[in-house]
Amino acid sequence: MVRDNQVHITGMKPTPAMEMVRELRARGLVQGTDFDFMYLPKQFDEGVINIIQEEGVSFFFKEGKWATFFRIKYGTN
Repeated sequence: MVRDNQVHITGMKPTPAMEMVRELRARGLVQGTDFDFMYLPKQFDEGVINIIQEEGVSFFFKEGKWATFFRIKYGTN
């Protein structure tokens, strides 16, 4: 479930996510106050056959305008 000010980018690795974090900091946002993020590794079921969670990164923003900015810039949900 994606919340209003959450932006999830499926298939993203940690290194490009860190580049996005640096960009947000350069724009004056403070991590832990204005935004936060979480890397989600790919997860499989117990039989390692079915993917139960795709790899990706979720960004959480205090203000909706930054979530909108991210959705427009990175073309995601």
